[in-house]
Amino acid sequence: MICLLATGETMASKAPPLPSHWKDNPVGQVRRFRSAAGRVKRRMREVRAWLVAEIDRIEVDVIEVNADTGRHHVNRRDYQYRISVPDLRRIIGELQRRIGEVPDRDVIDAVVAAYQEGTGIAVESLRGLSDAYDRELVSVLRSDPWLRRVALVESRVFDSMEGFKGDAGRDLARVLSQGVELGQNPMELKKVIRQRFRVSDTRAERIARTEVTSAYRRGRLDEAEDARERLGIRTMMLHMSALAETTRPDHAARHGNLYTPQEARDWWAEDANQINCRCSVSEILVDDDGNPTTPALVDRVRSMT
Repeated sequence: MICLLATGETMASKAPPLPSHWKDNPVGQVRRFRSAAGRVKRRMREVRAWLVAEIDRIEVDVIEVNADTGRHHVNRRDYQYRISVPDLRRIIGELQRRIGEVPDRDVIDAVVAAYQEGTGIAVESLRGLSDAYDRELVSVLRSDPWLRRVALVESRVFDSMEGFKGDAGRDLARVLSQGVELGQNPMELKKVIRQRFRVSDTRAERIARTEVTSAYRRGRLDEAEDARERLGIRTMMLHMSALAETTRPDHAARHGNLYTPQEARDWWAEDANQINCRCSVSEILVDDDGNPTTPALVDRVRSMT
């Protein structure tokens, strides 16, 4: 189909290809975010093993308490840790240092790769949609606007990872300090610490999933919006939801609808919409009235609701 704009500009409206996994996980990126999260979790497991070994090295006195209050007979064990305050502070300081050294780079690299992939797919799609879009991916990736955008993406991930490591360090320091102060059973203390590390593992994967998938979507949205502003290519973004049992109702309700890049970006920025979200978008050329020039593709996506 050839579409003529009001300016007389010729647009080749070739329907963009849909990803092979668009029905169950439109955004994809599973291998990428799991790999990045896996490297973070491996480093955290090293910190966990070190901390458990440090606890094992602390001498503990077991005090048997047997008392009769007249109404109740008390029979319990108290635990007294033979560790000075300076030594406990040393362990906590080393714990936070080791967590702080868990590298951000693995997640940042994965996010940048996802953003670049999203940009690349948008470039390919826009080249098929419009003769006015004549950019090559290499030139886009070297352009100042793209480099500025990817720098903002990196900064966001850095802040998320620093927050994650800071929270994990404070949480584990609190658990260790309270366990020693209250005379907690060493076995129980180590059990709680392992549980807190598992919570950190879950959070690390959530951050990696959210940041990687968000970067992929943002790469597509940013390039489509840039083409609208710089080249006047009138595109809308076709929302594709992961229509699974776990899909949130408000996410499923957007499936098959068209939005401007800014509308899509604003929605993902609201509340927790981007967290663990598997939705994605695809560029769709529209005419002067906002109607898609490839309605069959839109109908195909909508038919999956």
